[in-house]
Amino acid sequence: MKVAALDLGSNTSLLMIAEVEGSSLRRVLHDETTVTKMGQGVHSSRRFHPEALLRLEECFARYSRTIRDFNCDKVIAVATSAARDVDNADEILRLGAKYGIPIHIVSGEVEARLTFRGAVCDRPSAAGLAVIDVGGGSTEIMSDDGTGPKGTSVDVGSVRLSEIFVDRHPIEISALERVRAYAEAAFARSPLPKGPFLEVVAVAGTPTTLAAVDQGRPFAEELVHGYRLRLDKIEEWAGRMAGMTVAEREALAGMEPKRADVIVTGAIILSTAMRALGKMEVTVSTRGVRYGVAFGMAGFLKALVFTFCFPALARDLDKFYEKTAFKIGAVKFEAYVADDESKRAQGLMFIKEMAPDTGMLFVFEREQSLGFWMKNTLIPLAIGFFDRDGVLIEVQEMKVASSLMTLDVPSYRSRAPALFALEMNSGWFA
Repeated sequence: MKVAALDLGSNTSLLMIAEVEGSSLRRVLHDETTVTKMGQGVHSSRRFHPEALLRLEECFARYSRTIRDFNCDKVIAVATSAARDVDNADEILRLGAKYGIPIHIVSGEVEARLTFRGAVCDRPSAAGLAVIDVGGGSTEIMSDDGTGPKGTSVDVGSVRLSEIFVDRHPIEISALERVRAYAEAAFARSPLPKGPFLEVVAVAGTPTTLAAVDQGRPFAEELVHGYRLRLDKIEEWAGRMAGMTVAEREALAGMEPKRADVIVTGAIILSTAMRALGKMEVTVSTRGVRYGVAFGMAGFLKALVFTFCFPALARDLDKFYEKTAFKIGAVKFEAYVADDESKRAQGLMFIKEMAPDTGMLFVFEREQSLGFWMKNTLIPLAIGFFDRDGVLIEVQEMKVASSLMTLDVPSYRSRAPALFALEMNSGWFA
């Protein structure tokens, strides 16, 4: 099966097309990066800039042609920090639907897990590893203590801090100090993974660009992937490049020209994260979210088996979810099916209304204690948890959060292990 996995970040939009078989990724057929700068102006306006949307549409037009040329069986895009922060996220969902690219806006925690999965996919074990992902809008730091990957997302990114603190190039020393102080404070108040770590892996454009520049060669994956960057070299490059104009940075061998305006803040964020973890060296990886998404698609459930539902012809709904007819006892209903990590993370966020007897069915790979929250959910819901035999365990009414911006988000957890969860309009189960 051929899959297309897209990572829509605050600075770059990446497309990877790969062959997957069963739960394994066999080979990468195509890998492409476009600097779309979706995070332009987001920090101050909380909206996608019209120019950023134009750049993204041009990118989608090209990517959709590539996806068709490779005859991909599945396509999924995940949008990260910038899309989480804006009030007009529906704009990119509309563009995705226009070009046949299903977009899922994922939480920082889900982004961290996808990044970790992708960054360690070529390693026999993730034990003792930590991963740093310096993005345009946020930085994810995660590790696996043996119980599964855990991490945190911190709102410091190369585009975000450049817009806040950098107003001219060369960059003034006082601006550099403010960037570093801001990043240090953000990491200090965040629940970072606890070491010691055998190795720290750094992913995304900041470390890969620094690796190419440090070698003085044009970017080549075989030279960058696995390259080791020392903390003192990162800080040396940050200082040297801060004293350059953008044009002078663009002329450096290995520099991605469209990253030249934010590379200094990215380097400072990376070095600050390394100090927070107590590591003096990182191993650079060219793999990240898109690899994590592809591995997720490799493990897709091929079919739904419910003892209490009847099969119906599924149809594509707005190119995001399949909609299937079910019944519980004599009660018939329809549900959008969320059967992978990205779809489950997106859920019913930003949905303003649902038709009667319509909901969303969440399907998991194994029975476990399930937890749901009402972040960015605009309508009151009811959730039913079911075991592997389709037996209803319990029903909980879910309230809308007091504000889309609140950190006090209502959460709802199953009292027993469950394999399925069904969200319907409030009161439906009564």
